[in-house]
Amino acid sequence: MSNVIVRRARNTDDIPRIASCVYLTDPFIYPAAFGTDAHQAAYAISKLMGIEDGLFHPDNLAIAFHEEAICGILLYNKDGAVWDQNQCADLVHGIVPNSDNFAYVSEVYFSVESTTPPKDHIEVIACCVMPEFRNMGVGKSMLDWLITNYPTYTFTLDVLANNPAAISLYKKFGFQITEALKGFSMEESTRPDCYHMIRKPVALGGKSNE
Repeated sequence: MSNVIVRRARNTDDIPRIASCVYLTDPFIYPAAFGTDAHQAAYAISKLMGIEDGLFHPDNLAIAFHEEAICGILLYNKDGAVWDQNQCADLVHGIVPNSDNFAYVSEVYFSVESTTPPKDHIEVIACCVMPEFRNMGVGKSMLDWLITNYPTYTFTLDVLANNPAAISLYKKFGFQITEALKGFSMEESTRPDCYHMIRKPVALGGKSNE
């Protein structure tokens, strides 16, 4: 889709729409933390987006527009992010249906994702296209934006093994599978198969820097 525009998110953007897109990113993590009511969950996420330097703050988000509609988001960690578990729990208190579940996901997932990555590394935490805009090149446009803005960085991400479309897209951008692992789930027996993927910066001449 040639008329997709990607830019860094702003506080003045449609925060509920962005939060809704974040919620759709993973069928295990976000329902476990925020519940299965998508509108209620998006409201909780939007509260967390207001934390200065926080994991979900607009500074860590790129958003894609088709005309005036937000059609995708890309959440990434470049310099580390604030994740104060008590502060986050207070903000979503009374919104998330199960505070114990939120506390668990907060401890074992969100606090880990907030950790400062190595120098010149960026971790892609979430990449999601709204359902009505899928298969239209939105994901490609967001990855183009990220790599263009940070051409000397190494990128890492985890992807569900049963998402061949996403894996194929990442491979087209130079990501390589380096490890098979188990993803997050509230139950050990339902942890999904995932792949860890890495993209190293491309040197002049088209070869990856090792």
